[in-house]
Amino acid sequence: MKLLREYLRGLLVEIAIGQCYPHAVKMAQGSTDEEFNDLTRFKVVHGRITDKFSGESVLHAWVEKGDMIFDWQTRDTKPDGIDRETYYDIFQPEIHDEYTAEETMVNCLKSGQAGPWLSSIQESKIEDVKNWIREFPGKAKEFFQDLKQEAEETAMMGGTLAKSFHGYDLTGSEVEFVKDQLADIGKGTVIGAAAVAPGGSVLVPFLMKAADKLGVDLVPSAFKDEEVVKEVLTREYIRQILLESKLNPKIEAQLEKALKMGVDFSMMNFGPIGGDRAAIDIRLVNREGRQIGQLQASYRKSTTGPCNGAAVISGAGVRASHGLGPLLYDLAFEIAEKKGLQGLGPDPREVSSDATAVWDYYLNSRPDIEARQRDFMESPQTEDPNDDCHGQKDLAKKFGGTEKSYSSSEHIPPKYFDDPEEGYIVPTGYTPEFVEYYFDPKNSLSKTYHKITPGTPILDRLEELNKLSPAYMKDLGMPQSKEKIMKYLEDNPKKWPLKSYGGKDQFRIENRLPLEDVLKKWQGKPTP
Repeated sequence: MKLLREYLRGLLVEIAIGQCYPHAVKMAQGSTDEEFNDLTRFKVVHGRITDKFSGESVLHAWVEKGDMIFDWQTRDTKPDGIDRETYYDIFQPEIHDEYTAEETMVNCLKSGQAGPWLSSIQESKIEDVKNWIREFPGKAKEFFQDLKQEAEETAMMGGTLAKSFHGYDLTGSEVEFVKDQLADIGKGTVIGAAAVAPGGSVLVPFLMKAADKLGVDLVPSAFKDEEVVKEVLTREYIRQILLESKLNPKIEAQLEKALKMGVDFSMMNFGPIGGDRAAIDIRLVNREGRQIGQLQASYRKSTTGPCNGAAVISGAGVRASHGLGPLLYDLAFEIAEKKGLQGLGPDPREVSSDATAVWDYYLNSRPDIEARQRDFMESPQTEDPNDDCHGQKDLAKKFGGTEKSYSSSEHIPPKYFDDPEEGYIVPTGYTPEFVEYYFDPKNSLSKTYHKITPGTPILDRLEELNKLSPAYMKDLGMPQSKEKIMKYLEDNPKKWPLKSYGGKDQFRIENRLPLEDVLKKWQGKPTP
């Protein structure tokens, strides 16, 4: 064990270049008042350096003060710096980003690490990452689902190794744990968590070197391809991009299209926030006053079932023209989040081919959306009651009808004016074949869908442009300020609440509610 400890200490020296980012931050902290916010006097540079003689290339950080370069690698031998011409000749730097001392300290505090930061990625790199998500959505989704567990296990292994660095012998169980983790790395699992951890670009090579010198071939054959290794190392950037609540590119394009068309976003959302019932109603209206899109969904625990805490499409369902359907669904996800709901689910009554395509897309091609299996409320197959959902009419029809789907059923006579005269059939049990069909992981219509990245970018954009009524915002638990409400009324004078409605003179100023009453109306509690 002592030999292993000495060997690991040696490895720390080999990867010491990882200290370049903290060193640059420390220099920023020690900058003078004149240097603090002046790039010509002081700047921290993030980029890539390539040794002219060995050809070794690494991500790196250094400090430039005028024509002098200060680098962690040469802080002892060249404490007064290296002239710019010599440094650039030897290390051939590729600059990604430059920061003032002030920006360096702010980024460090915001990110919780000394670098690199997302802003260090060139625009082309961001596009590469987005393309990776589009090309390999399955890999991206699997990566996000496994991230938490992998990161925890990797952190445990890091702590165990750190213990050995400080002179403590590892117990037998700790040695076995490290071996198990190295075995997982060989399968390509922990390597993913290591890559997305802060400083992952340093940790991954460290683990690879450690395994190599210990005689463990922890790199699967696929990872011996340089391009695949680069793919893994970009996952830190993928995680950062998605967790910044950016819009999916397709949805962003649809939103911009709707804004250019002058679409009015009308929303009526009822139910207490975080309660056991809620209703979502979104309508898109064009400049001529014609409705070109609508989505209705509801959550009523007592009748629809817990259903993973998701609202299900109901009422008028989803209708849209101009290709704006997916925008409606993503907006509904955000409204559900604001109403304290956990997600959104398909209509159990009937799902069109267009709607099926949307749910298929969420299941297979949206790494920021997680699918959860639903269960039968009438005849549960799992022990967890929270996944129970009422109604499987659409899937039973798609499977071949009630005779093939239901093993037992009950006839319910008509109760309400719009019930069919013959009443309707309610299942009380399902055939084994239908159960297998329903629980198929590839069946997108037997799932509920949940955002795994926080934030409401569509609502934020619409509010920023003053496109949302303060009444809608109140019902979402986001009441607006007096200044914001007055600006909305100034931009939309016909939306001013009135004392009475009807007649050609209804919009006259005298018929408007006093501003104090409007504020009371639009800054109160959400509509129950």
